[in-house]
Amino acid sequence: MSNIDTQMMIRQASNVRRVAEEMNHLNSVKLLGAADTVAAVWRGDAADMFLRHNTTTRDQIRCAVNELQRVAGEMERFARELESMAE
Repeated sequence: MSNIDTQMMIRQASNVRRVAEEMNHLNSVKLLGAADTVAAVWRGDAADMFLRHNTTTRDQIRCAVNELQRVAGEMERFARELESMAE
């Protein structure tokens, strides 16, 4: 694999990390903010159901973020290994 290919793989890993960061921002700012707003002004069974769903969704996004970060790390390690083998 050429140096250009490994650089491309590292750029792709960076793109994956950026997606993970955007998802984490969505999770920690937007969805958490929505839950806080709902909790402050909405009462009843529907509000409780929304808050449970919001929590479940945030947990799923957190898992996806962790997996994306793991994949990006694997891509970077693989690219470095290939690069060192080519030298």
